[in-house]
Amino acid sequence: MKILIILLIFVVIISSKSIEKLPSSLKVCNYQDPARDECIRDSIEHFLSALHQEPNSIDFPSIEPFVYDTVTFKYNNPGFVQGWFTVRDQKSYGISRAKVINLKSDFTDEEMELQAIVNFPKLFTIGNYKSNISLGVLKIESKGQFNVSTYDVTAKWTIKGKLEEKKGEKFMKIHQFDVLPEAKNMKISASGLFPDQELNKFANNFLNQHWQLFYQEMIPETRQQWEPIFRDISNKLFSQIPFKKLLLKN
Repeated sequence: MKILIILLIFVVIISSKSIEKLPSSLKVCNYQDPARDECIRDSIEHFLSALHQEPNSIDFPSIEPFVYDTVTFKYNNPGFVQGWFTVRDQKSYGISRAKVINLKSDFTDEEMELQAIVNFPKLFTIGNYKSNISLGVLKIESKGQFNVSTYDVTAKWTIKGKLEEKKGEKFMKIHQFDVLPEAKNMKISASGLFPDQELNKFANNFLNQHWQLFYQEMIPETRQQWEPIFRDISNKLFSQIPFKKLLLKN
């Protein structure tokens, strides 16, 4: 279940600084272009791919690896999972290999909505964890290290934003960034689940055999943790660039 944190690949503090020149990793699109959706799709994909090669061209966090300090997940499903777990010092790899499979855009004079399907061939995450979880009548308090490999992750993105004026320029501010992910397979390894090594090995085997059950049960509540993180990372970018520089109207 610690695997769910791999999709928490975006976190920032919103910046108000405006850049003078667009980084080469950003592709500018035109509102009236019949192939606008394809252009935006390619721009997102190229930006994620190129970002780790030119991390200082824009005030944006590195993504290879993506480093995240602390995140806590809380669950309250009496029939299955109750409790919390905290992940610290995580590093995630594979984000730059994202492929935007499909994208549809809708714009008005003030608002934007994007619907996208994004695929990550493989995500690999390492870090430390601490948990206090009840699985039915079984209560587990544990801490240790973990690594997770997740394969063929496909996520549906729903992004909504509205233009806001700042210092005479209009910037897009994202107010919704919903993510619904699906994974084809994953491999989990965690130390410290139980003091006894044999029990710990059994627990890891159990998690790997039944990962889909945990994944599907925990996704709904975990999504509530994702949205503000994805929303803030998007605003980190949009708050630096007047929107007219990203989407031309002539």
